[in-house]
Amino acid sequence: MAVKSPSERVRELLIPSAGEAAATAKQPLIAVAYTAAPALVTFCAVIGAYRLGRAAWVVADAFNRHVLRKPHDLYERYAIAGKDSWVVVTGGSDGIGLELCHDMARRGFNVCMIARNAQKMEEKLAEVSAECPDVKTKAVAFDFSKLTHFSDYEEIIGESLKGLDIAMLFCNAGYIRTGPFIGLKPYEIESSVTINALHPFYTTKVLIDQMANRAKRSAMVVTASGLAHLAVPGCTDYSATKSMASFLAEGLNYELQGRVDCMAWHNGKTATKMNGLVADGKVIDAEVAVAGMLRDLGYESLTYGHKAHAKSMFMVTNVFPVWKLKEVFYNGFKKEFEESGGDSTATARKLAEKGRQAKITTTYGWLNDSMVSTSSRPDPLTGK
Repeated sequence: MAVKSPSERVRELLIPSAGEAAATAKQPLIAVAYTAAPALVTFCAVIGAYRLGRAAWVVADAFNRHVLRKPHDLYERYAIAGKDSWVVVTGGSDGIGLELCHDMARRGFNVCMIARNAQKMEEKLAEVSAECPDVKTKAVAFDFSKLTHFSDYEEIIGESLKGLDIAMLFCNAGYIRTGPFIGLKPYEIESSVTINALHPFYTTKVLIDQMANRAKRSAMVVTASGLAHLAVPGCTDYSATKSMASFLAEGLNYELQGRVDCMAWHNGKTATKMNGLVADGKVIDAEVAVAGMLRDLGYESLTYGHKAHAKSMFMVTNVFPVWKLKEVFYNGFKKEFEESGGDSTATARKLAEKGRQAKITTTYGWLNDSMVSTSSRPDPLTGK
């Protein structure tokens, strides 16, 4: 064995070998890991408990809404005894709007319908009167796509309803065209904005003083859409404008609390004569949809309505990742747009010719009442 010089022995003591250096370097990391582990486990447990608690709260809230909680007696809550109290429904001549008119009449309210086609409104209101002969009815012809200035709303809607005791307002008219935004026609974008966004804002503004200053509280509901919950590619303009309308109701519910119960309705697929859909569990009929929405009026600022739609929205908001939802929606809408030859009205026209007016997509979505022509342009469904 070679004898090491004093200088070599000093070097070994002061400068560790490569193996010793690596082992020494690992020791602080291991110590940090052992120290941090309890905190990391606690953090993950807190996050997990929060997520679990949030899900449990959503389930408990849904059970309360749909099972335990009794809906308000709307006539008792909003009608003034001894006075003619009116309910105003835009887009009331078909589908959900028409069901709202019948429902309100059965409760004892007088009904005012606002839509484009005067003759059709008179026919539908005659049906309401036949069912509820003691109820008064009124029709106001107004094309939400052509009449786009606030002054139009003042001159026609405001003047027509001046002096009436307006107990409830349902802003229900809507419009949708699906497909990539770049492929939609300018008048389709214009109709989406004027009907879905401007119509609830302007109608509410014209009538809000009458509603907020009456002797009893009143109510306002905006029919938005489940698609208003997120920016949906393939119907970006629709989800954006419906989100705008939804925010109106939610914000006013706070501003006007105690005077006007305001609520946004994020409705899902509903079967009507207009869209050709058939009630099958996931798709519900208009009567069931309206009843589900009215259960929450006076309690909530936003509702998904019937429990079938609430269940779907629970999955959307708590289970499915947003990126995947956007991918599914966009691919579905884009495919249908391309199959129609890049014409988002072609599918509607073809189905209208078969007697199923205005169903555009099997993925999600439908045209509501007042699928109206814009300005002097041809009606997209009739070409006239």
